[in-house]
Amino acid sequence: MLTVITVLRSGPEYNAEKVLAVHAMVERNLTIPHEFICLSDVEILGVKTIPLKHHWPGWYAKMEIYRPDLPEGPKLYLDLDTSIVSNMDSVLEAATASGKPFVILRDFYRGAVNPFSMGSGFMYWNIDMSFLYHWYLKNPVEIRGGDQVILEQLLNVKAVAFWQDITESVCSFKVHIRPLNQILPKYSVVCFHGKPRPWEQNLVPYK
Repeated sequence: MLTVITVLRSGPEYNAEKVLAVHAMVERNLTIPHEFICLSDVEILGVKTIPLKHHWPGWYAKMEIYRPDLPEGPKLYLDLDTSIVSNMDSVLEAATASGKPFVILRDFYRGAVNPFSMGSGFMYWNIDMSFLYHWYLKNPVEIRGGDQVILEQLLNVKAVAFWQDITESVCSFKVHIRPLNQILPKYSVVCFHGKPRPWEQNLVPYK
């Protein structure tokens, strides 16, 4: 069964309320059988919570999503600053149909120069990726650009598909929605990166 994962390293900006918002959007817009879990440093009432094992800061806490002790089977990861605005079943179907074991965002800005640059805010994989966790466990470094730069260094790009190449339903708020000041019907997953956060704007629903 599909496992949908998010991560909460709690702080002044990210908290249990954001997890509950993402959980509600997933449950409303994903009919494919799945289990929603959150790796977190706090218990979240109403969501299956798995404690973070390490005190890796900020986005490096996301390296725990590749832990070998998590449920087996395909995984879908999304950052807490992601909005799901309509049914996303076709997005998962596109990932499966891609024939690639790992699907990730092409960085919405760096991708214009390097088509293999990665954005880790929304990912899918259907194989054991625990080597990423074990690598970071041995090398808990902070790299400019964060965990996605680590993925660029460690992943075989031939085994990777990019969402932008397999579906039109995944988009960037800054790149695709804000310039038009509207959400096109084809979009179901809206990725926010940097400011504004989804809870700091009124164009795209986040609840």
